[in-house]
Amino acid sequence: MAVRGGVRALKDRAMVPARQADAVISQANPVSTTLYPVLDARNAVIHSAYVTVTWTVQPTPLDLIVTVDDIAHIHSVANPITTQPYEPASYKYTAATGQLLVSTVDDRLVLMGPIYVGRTVKIEVRTTGGTVSILACRVKWSKW
Repeated sequence: MAVRGGVRALKDRAMVPARQADAVISQANPVSTTLYPVLDARNAVIHSAYVTVTWTVQPTPLDLIVTVDDIAHIHSVANPITTQPYEPASYKYTAATGQLLVSTVDDRLVLMGPIYVGRTVKIEVRTTGGTVSILACRVKWSKW
């Protein structure tokens, strides 16, 4: 059976993932503890993500859940500042379910390599408690 474009074209396509449109959510008046899906993809590379919440009564916590190949990585910030962007940070000495969201104060963070790669990748966000008017998230990603 012939492969269109030859073996080299197939190899090149497999080596470089194709950049996708950003996965974005901006949920008005989110319900406490409800998981809101941002991305559900196969063969994905996550380059960056950020989540922000606008509130009048502070929620606690703000969570970004990244499930890679059926392993959930829960990034949280206990007392989020209203409208402050937060990014997931993976700490090697912390369990997958106890990862942090860090304040986006250093633009150099965007230049770092992929933060997650997997056969299946799902990203969800949620708040608990408080009075929240907007829950927003943006994910930059690629796909094989």
